[in-house]
Amino acid sequence: MSLAANLIPYLSLIQRSLPEQARETIEGVAGKLLACLQTGRRGMVEYNLERLGVDNAGEISGRTIENWTYCLSDQIRSLWMSGKELTGMVEDQASKNLARGLNENRGVMLIGPHLGNYELAGSYLAAKGFPIHAVVEEIGGGHTSSVNRIRKKFGMGVVPYRDVERMLRILGAGKVLVLLADRDIGGNGMEVKFGKSIRK
Repeated sequence: MSLAANLIPYLSLIQRSLPEQARETIEGVAGKLLACLQTGRRGMVEYNLERLGVDNAGEISGRTIENWTYCLSDQIRSLWMSGKELTGMVEDQASKNLARGLNENRGVMLIGPHLGNYELAGSYLAAKGFPIHAVVEEIGGGHTSSVNRIRKKFGMGVVPYRDVERMLRILGAGKVLVLLADRDIGGNGMEVKFGKSIRK
């Protein structure tokens, strides 16, 4: 197991022991540092925003990387959270739509990009009792198994991205399949138009 994967439980304990203001200060400094260092990721976000016609794409891409640091911190910290703590962090404006879809006795597929706190959102829905299964990429060095431990804590299932048969079974059983569909991991996907320019 890699050093980073091994450190996750200890980082979570350190986070939990820090005062909230100290933790947020550290997260903010780390976010600004990453926004400066991760030029490739920032450039990719900026490129995607420009294609959508978003103004100030460069500035927003930097803030996106900073926000990712807060999201990662929340995910690691959630390893030691109770369900009540987790659900108390979320302002829920949309799960009623998911419940409505499940009430039609059909499986529901949630599709989104790698933006925002998608890991916490999945854990939140699982903690609220939704039958959530996330499609995940297998990353070496023990990273995936460490992150899956966090995902499964609140009842979320995980499905390897190559196991299409299991995905179909999940949908056929009237459950929820979550797919972050902005990356072609297998290299044989189909390019489609996404979003609409907001420019007039």
